[in-house]
Amino acid sequence: MPSSNKDGIVSCDVEVSFVVDVALDSNAEVERDAFYSQRRVGADHERGNLDAFGEDAPRFHGAGDYDCFIPASLARVRATGEAFAKLLVEFCETIGALTGAVRVRAAAYREGSALVRACRIACLSASRPRVLVAESLHPDARRQLDAYAAAGLFKVESFADLAGLDALLACDPTSVACVVCSYPNFYGSLESVSAVAERARKVGASTVVALNDLVAAAAVKPACELGADIVVGDARPFVESRRASEPTLGFIGFAPGFEPKLSDSEIAATAVKADVLDARSAEFATTYYAKAGMAGIADASRRARKLAVRARKALAEAGFQFHHDAPFVREFAVKVADPKGMNAYLARWGVGGGRLLDDGMILAFTEKHAEGEIDELVYLMTMFQFGESAAQEGAARAEKSRKDKKS
Repeated sequence: MPSSNKDGIVSCDVEVSFVVDVALDSNAEVERDAFYSQRRVGADHERGNLDAFGEDAPRFHGAGDYDCFIPASLARVRATGEAFAKLLVEFCETIGALTGAVRVRAAAYREGSALVRACRIACLSASRPRVLVAESLHPDARRQLDAYAAAGLFKVESFADLAGLDALLACDPTSVACVVCSYPNFYGSLESVSAVAERARKVGASTVVALNDLVAAAAVKPACELGADIVVGDARPFVESRRASEPTLGFIGFAPGFEPKLSDSEIAATAVKADVLDARSAEFATTYYAKAGMAGIADASRRARKLAVRARKALAEAGFQFHHDAPFVREFAVKVADPKGMNAYLARWGVGGGRLLDDGMILAFTEKHAEGEIDELVYLMTMFQFGESAAQEGAARAEKSRKDKKS
């Protein structure tokens, strides 16, 4: 399992510019109208026993496997031909609005392969072989990069923080094609894309940013406005099937003013695998973004942010420590003495726990969760980690907070 014992580049100044009013002191609920259903989808990869939970059980698994509302209209979608093409265009337009990118291309990508393609474009455009990758990149994407690096497409080197990046850039800077980071990163933290981009630009390299969470992207400044040259990502979890071996609807986009030194046909030739995207999965993803639009995605981001802040505050008051102090939107990594034992304990109470790390777990919060579910999660985690007395004290604090808000 991944570990997170380093602060990495998240310790730097990070530009956070919420496009919605987060209203952290508000107790208002997001309206749950007919647009949403209670359907729950997610990945098999490192899910543990999440599939054992019922449809209404709260789940807090992070790092891409989010417990989100899914539009009820998806159950009736059968988009084909021109209708599907229109949805695909709307999907690309939404990605452009979220990232600041232009020339957004959507296609079938296995997890991480869109990033491989972006790195190939950067290497071929610059005629350089080196790809420098932040250690906080999602492990699935890193495995894809390593696999293609082993095949000789490029050379991958890792850095843990900006000092490490500076050291790699100082070693033969003219051989660096691109620098890769994610926003937010695997642990949910917002890294300083501008600090990475500034360093890459000085040596003539591109900055490639992987977006792990498109809902979180609605809450922060677009990556291309922070200096990203190429943005990549996928539409998870808004697809019907999310097994790691199957392709999802992914995208690659270029920042305004960034022109790959390749023709359209050469860019098309950088495809790393001729995947055929299941039409049903594409319908799920494209319809979600078409129906929700920027306003709906921002709504989901605002509510999720509020709940994540509530949970982190309560966990901190209970005595939990966190892996990073960096800004976050809706997920974070918390230290746990026995992560597997914690998830097993939560499961016994009908709660899906977090994404396991060696020394903790990544917890994610979505617009689907309720404040009572957050309080229950904190109570159970405190009970397991610190005992009944600490859990009772935390419950009393939560109850007092609710009464104070009503008064």
